[in-house]
Amino acid sequence: MELDAESAEWQLASFEWLLRNGGGYEKFRKGRVVLPSHEFFPEDLFKGEDIGVRVFEKIKYHMGMSKWPCRLEVYEDRDPLAAVFEDIPHSRAPQNSPKGFFEIDKETKEVIISYGKSNLEDAYDLITTLTHELCHYLLSTKRTAPPGGWDVHEYLTDLTCVFKGFGVFLSHAVFKFETTKGNFTHGWRSKSAGYLNKAEICNAMTLHLLLHELPLSHIEPHLEKVARTMVRECYESNKVKHAARIASMREIVAAAPERPNAEKIAAETAVGERALAADAAGAESEADDMNGADDSGDADTGAGASTNTLADGGNGQTTDKDGHGH
Repeated sequence: MELDAESAEWQLASFEWLLRNGGGYEKFRKGRVVLPSHEFFPEDLFKGEDIGVRVFEKIKYHMGMSKWPCRLEVYEDRDPLAAVFEDIPHSRAPQNSPKGFFEIDKETKEVIISYGKSNLEDAYDLITTLTHELCHYLLSTKRTAPPGGWDVHEYLTDLTCVFKGFGVFLSHAVFKFETTKGNFTHGWRSKSAGYLNKAEICNAMTLHLLLHELPLSHIEPHLEKVARTMVRECYESNKVKHAARIASMREIVAAAPERPNAEKIAAETAVGERALAADAAGAESEADDMNGADDSGDADTGAGASTNTLADGGNGQTTDKDGHGH
């Protein structure tokens, strides 16, 4: 399934914007496609106490954000209606409770990322939620408006997750089915999440692969059946239609630093205020620790739980809020 011309152009332009405002292609190529494997997320991360803290620090490392100051918190997010829906076959589960939040304390300027405790039940949920919130943090420091303006920043946040190498996790989050079994019923329940749809996520994953000059086989074994089919179509289409555009992206260098027009950006969206607050909190431009030693320290907060690990084949979903819920 191919994207319409407008959506395809927005993704290409956004990748170019992310390259210019994220260190250029030279820095991008040092990153990796992060996969649901023990190489990226060792099984020990999901055992014992403080699972959320350890996974969060590993994600920050893979994103090159180990040195970015941030407080991690966990909150109870169990929907009281969830138990009712668990006993209803062929139902669509309610999506009222945010899975995570990104916010900046107006008084202390401290960056706070929090996640719902239910994320600890599934490794894909946990990784996707925390990655999405970190991408909000990353985008809050950008100096220029992205293609489409800040009004589309939620869609851009999903796209940034793919740009930073977490597309496979996001593809699991877009739509998943769960078997349900209650005292008197048996059936299935669907869950969907995110802002980009499955076709858009698949297209973005192929742009990321082609920009890295990687074959489709690099991610295929980690995708569910429908996603594999869609990714193949997008990969072949982008390889033919946008070969020159993708090649030109490899020539992009980092944009010269510039100060934001605070009043203008803040007037467009609250993202401007977050950018200024992130500066005050001491956020650096992305740390150059990608593929280097993992220098992430222990965080202050988190929660222990028994988490279904990546090897268990769990799927994920997200929500978010920044002062925002996703």
